[in-house]
Amino acid sequence: MKSQLYFWSGVLCISLLFSCKETIILEGDLLTSEENLNLQFRDSFSIETYTIIDTPLIAKNLSIQLLGSINDPFFGTSFASFYTTLRLPTNNVNLGTSPLLDSAFLNLKIKSRFGKRIGTPDIIVYELDESLDPNANYLNTRSFSVKPSEIGRLSGINTDSISTLRIPMSSAFAQNLLNQSGTSNLADNTAFINFMKGLFITTNAAVVSNEIVNIDITGGSSSMDVYYHNPSDATKKFTFLLNSDCIRVNSYHNRTAGSPAFAATQSPMPGGDEKIYLLGLTGLRAFVKINDLERLSNEAVNLAELWFFTTGDSSQAFPAQLYLSRVDSLGNDQLILDYSFEGRPGGEISR
Repeated sequence: MKSQLYFWSGVLCISLLFSCKETIILEGDLLTSEENLNLQFRDSFSIETYTIIDTPLIAKNLSIQLLGSINDPFFGTSFASFYTTLRLPTNNVNLGTSPLLDSAFLNLKIKSRFGKRIGTPDIIVYELDESLDPNANYLNTRSFSVKPSEIGRLSGINTDSISTLRIPMSSAFAQNLLNQSGTSNLADNTAFINFMKGLFITTNAAVVSNEIVNIDITGGSSSMDVYYHNPSDATKKFTFLLNSDCIRVNSYHNRTAGSPAFAATQSPMPGGDEKIYLLGLTGLRAFVKINDLERLSNEAVNLAELWFFTTGDSSQAFPAQLYLSRVDSLGNDQLILDYSFEGRPGGEISR
């Protein structure tokens, strides 16, 4: 059976196009005519393919922080947000006499983009009301308590034209941070995180921009800048750090109910589906069962290829990379040998 493949992928999905290690026999003149007669080609294996709902993943301190939303007629709507702590640049912060706020901005460096943007997102920032545990392994479905009032918002921005999201922060929030100058709350990072537990950066669920941006937190290009002055002094700047030492948790949510992709997970066809769906952000993945493999039990395999054909119907672009894993007898995912030994799976995507 030839299977068709629908997908959009932000981060994770399963590869359905691969080749098993490099070809062992590359030159025809290495074989005698008698040996050539023993080579066989088979394309008659029975294959069953299904779309299944993906399982949550550990989403703490990943190298990428995703922000935005995607709406697709085949998959429904997906949302990406993240939580993060802030850090002090030095211990025992003292900003002088009566520091007064001028302005404050949260700067989020954009590393890359995915999607075909059709609108301008509303980016909203909340203050965490629950601590992030540095020793916990949080899943992407974990939600944390936040204070009810937003402390930052950026609306109507065209992300195509900028490299950094510069989000204005509320005066009350920023002045409260300045008021801690010289106190034990700014003595060190432990005390500071206990006082201000962190930020939740998300988008307005009612405004789907059809774009997800990759925010660079670990590279040191993101920060929160607070501009202030002391009485009779010029404006100064104090920077709270966003870097690899911050505790970060990605939050992914997919609303697939009512979509063709979700329907495929609920009513699979006997013997497998002709159309299967891949959705990133721990949404959907494909399960492929190859029957009759025992026919190869006494044979040496020189090359194996599994082909799937994309339909091109999704409104999103092709992902840069897909991944393949195998399922062991206990139902656990394992990397295939190609990936373990060669550093990447074989195969390619033909556009």
